Amino acid sequence: MAKLIRRTSLKSRILNFPINLFISISEDFDSVEWDKISERWSIPLSLVSNILFIFIRAYAENTKTRSNRSQLFVGTKTAKATSSWFRGILSFISLCLVAFSIINTVSCFYFQKKAYRTLPQPDKNIPTTPGLRPVQLEPNEQKSFELVVWSPNIFSLYFSCLFSPIHLLILWVYIQSPKIIFLSIIFSLLLYFVARKFVDMIKGRDCLHQQVFYEYDKKFVEPRLSVAKRDVATNTTYGPVSASVEYYTPKRPIDAFLEHKTSPSVRSPKTPGSPLFTYRRGNRHSLATSTPRESNSPLKRLSRFPPERRHFEG
Repeated sequence: MAKLIRRTSLKSRILNFPINLFISISEDFDSVEWDKISERWSIPLSLVSNILFIFIRAYAENTKTRSNRSQLFVGTKTAKATSSWFRGILSFISLCLVAFSIINTVSCFYFQKKAYRTLPQPDKNIPTTPGLRPVQLEPNEQKSFELVVWSPNIFSLYFSCLFSPIHLLILWVYIQSPKIIFLSIIFSLLLYFVARKFVDMIKGRDCLHQQVFYEYDKKFVEPRLSVAKRDVATNTTYGPVSASVEYYTPKRPIDAFLEHKTSPSVRSPKTPGSPLFTYRRGNRHSLATSTPRESNSPLKRLSRFPPERRHFEG
């Protein structure tokens, strides 16, 4: 009989709907590659925001100047209502842009950080870094340190460079001067290029560190893990008087570091479950079958050369 599965009641589904919706939204949010999207849309959105804010402030200053000049004339109520309604919408949009710029800048510089825990080490080897602080969970435990690293999002960084609160303050106060607008644009581009160069420098250093670790693994780690060893088998079937020893040519074990290449035309070592790996293991095993007794040593099955036999008679 099939196992009965109870369906969730309607009440529990209604009660759990907000948390389930939040979980699904968070999963969709995490599945998006935000780095590529940030680099693609950060500059256009910041430029559109700047242009929109400049037009809003220019329209507000123009309508304010018109109203001051025409105080002696009485306009219709419809025109006044329409202008005040449209001006209110533009003021709301400008305030939203200012609030978003302030929130983005504060979040970029103060909240986008990552914490890393270091191993316990003596006080002499403590590096002098502003983001390093001691952490001690238990009284008997050695003192370890927590390194807080600034890790901003690319979108927040570029958007704060091109649409910062300082630029908005300059445009809000000196919107009537084209020279000030031109200087603010140059200042924004300068900040953007400085941030871009620092991001490229960090990526270059990461690539350099990866190459250093790769070279260290190839020169020091792998030669010490893949040491040439000789497989030796002893036979004492006829007692301690007669004994035979079989030994094989020194052979390195299976490489501990398997390189997986994406090109189908290049044959590369595979994982132990792949057909190529099984084929190579079978060949090595077939070349080592001339021994009189099977051995459980893995190096014996991996040997490529026929065994040599030495007999010692006592």
